[in-house]
Amino acid sequence: MKENKLKINIPKGYEVDKELSTFEEIFFKKIEYSKLPRTWNEYRELTEGEKCYTLDSDEGTRFGCIDEFDTKKRAKEYAAIGQLMQLRDYWVRGYKEFKYALLVTINKNILVYDWNGYRTYPHILTFPTEKMAEDFKECFSDLIKKAFLLE
Repeated sequence: MKENKLKINIPKGYEVDKELSTFEEIFFKKIEYSKLPRTWNEYRELTEGEKCYTLDSDEGTRFGCIDEFDTKKRAKEYAAIGQLMQLRDYWVRGYKEFKYALLVTINKNILVYDWNGYRTYPHILTFPTEKMAEDFKECFSDLIKKAFLLE
């Protein structure tokens, strides 16, 4: 027997109303932003028991750990961001000013830009020199693309 699959596109600002929805009918309700979690513990309580993915497994059930994600792609993005943070920190150790930053555009370009005015704040992908930022971009563009879901 052939399986049938139906993909539902949920309108922006809405979510599936699990109380009203049935197998035959799906109802949507407006997301109430006042009811969104305001702490990590609130988020854990809201999502406990739902399906999730981790770096080490294809599918599991949420227990409230920080490495549980809605999709396998999101888990890989999380890992790439962690790798970039560690690599960046290793590259810039000993520096105190960070003038250049990597910027990922909506067109999937990775740019180095002069980050004037914020030179002492060690943002995730900031560097003391333009050359270092360019070299980092060249070395780790694959991770940058994974981290910002460009692949």
